[in-house]
Amino acid sequence: APGTSLCVSLLLRPPGEALRDRSWLPWVPLAAALGLAAGITRGSALQAHLKWPNDLLFGAEKVGGLLCENLPASGQSPALIVGFGLNVNSPRQDFPPELQSLSTSLAEQAGRPLDRHRLLADILNELEPRLDAASRADLASLRAAYRHSCTTLGKRVRVDLAESRSVEG
Repeated sequence: APGTSLCVSLLLRPPGEALRDRSWLPWVPLAAALGLAAGITRGSALQAHLKWPNDLLFGAEKVGGLLCENLPASGQSPALIVGFGLNVNSPRQDFPPELQSLSTSLAEQAGRPLDRHRLLADILNELEPRLDAASRADLASLRAAYRHSCTTLGKRVRVDLAESRSVEG
């Protein structure tokens, strides 16, 4: 519903030196997820966990997700889009019936509504240093932080692919 969520797309243009070695690009979604989780903690005192590759959870309930896209250069330097959606003040009964047991909001978890503008500022302040670390290929610190926050490490997972195929491991 209007006014209850955050739906954000950020256009990022990495610095020129980051473009020479693009090995850090696969870390952008993970760095962004870490920044999003840290921003949630900063803005709400709640600790979200990450489900690889792009979900934010409280227990088994999803509170948000993110997607990243690498745009090819077209006369300008290459760009990245980091997009995320976050259920902030949505009451559980507003979710579709099939998602009510699988989804939550920050307000549900905190027991109070949150200021979306302040939360967005907190998220952006936490995203920036993590995305900067990725662009500098400071992968050791990102890897350690992601391992600490990811709930799927060490668990069996299934990835559903196109054409009704899946891979498990």
